[in-house]
Amino acid sequence: MRMLIVGLCLPCFCAAMDRGELNTMLATAAATKSNTYLEARQGIIASNKSNPSLLAKAAVDPHLTWQQRLVARICYERLNRGAEIDVLRRYDWRTHPQYDKNWEKDHVGPTAYLGKFAIPRFTEAGFWYYYIEMQWKRTSEFSIDSAISRINETRTGFSWIGWSASALQNQPENYYRIRCAIEQIDYDPELADPWSIYCYRFLSNFTNPNPPPTPAVAIPSLVKHHEAFFNRTVGGGRSPKEREEYYWGTFEVLMNSANVSHAEMIEEYINSHPRLAILKGKLSAIRSRPALPYQSDPPFRLGQLPVN
Repeated sequence: MRMLIVGLCLPCFCAAMDRGELNTMLATAAATKSNTYLEARQGIIASNKSNPSLLAKAAVDPHLTWQQRLVARICYERLNRGAEIDVLRRYDWRTHPQYDKNWEKDHVGPTAYLGKFAIPRFTEAGFWYYYIEMQWKRTSEFSIDSAISRINETRTGFSWIGWSASALQNQPENYYRIRCAIEQIDYDPELADPWSIYCYRFLSNFTNPNPPPTPAVAIPSLVKHHEAFFNRTVGGGRSPKEREEYYWGTFEVLMNSANVSHAEMIEEYINSHPRLAILKGKLSAIRSRPALPYQSDPPFRLGQLPVN
């Protein structure tokens, strides 16, 4: 019976589809994660093999949500560069000229050392939407059949996700990574998922020794979930004084990047959280910073080449 159902569905993938059908499929994929998302993505790709121009148009359609446009870009990249992505996933890092077999003697294995040449390789490859998709949709589409212990480790800065994040950092497409991180913490307001903590830290730039400004678009969500972040990360070993400094210190980071468009919201938050009263003197600086212009989607490109 299952084979019959699959067989009946196949003609749907081969038949030409209109934009309305595609928009619906994009919306469905945008609302799911993990295996369910992967099934939806594959359906979109199969349905557009004969006419990828529909995806290219959807990728820049201002009438769609940013999530739909992002799915369209992901699928278009897969249609055009899917084989190249698989080559990267199957690459044996032991064959790289900079690989040192002595790294294998380290108790953490060689993975911790690979970033210095893995990140440049990821950047050169320029699979921007594959990199974003791994983080947004939790696809676990990392290295395939890796012979290197823990190469798919996602809890350190040397992981497959960490390398892709570093490759994205100074690219226009990092805009989408910011949007996806905001979506994650808004979806999980208590930050119960460790991934939500990761996203909050990324948006706040807490882990960067020379942090760039917190993205202005993220400030409202970071303020809203600050209490939850504190409760999840404060740690039991801190003294009462250290806990208080951590509480207002993490909020001060957000204030240092806020502008006049956030001033009223931040003042209300401080007034309703007396522990932050120490920061009231910084409100005047926020009011003096002009609001930033609205940031729209980056131009659509594959690697370094624009999609026309």
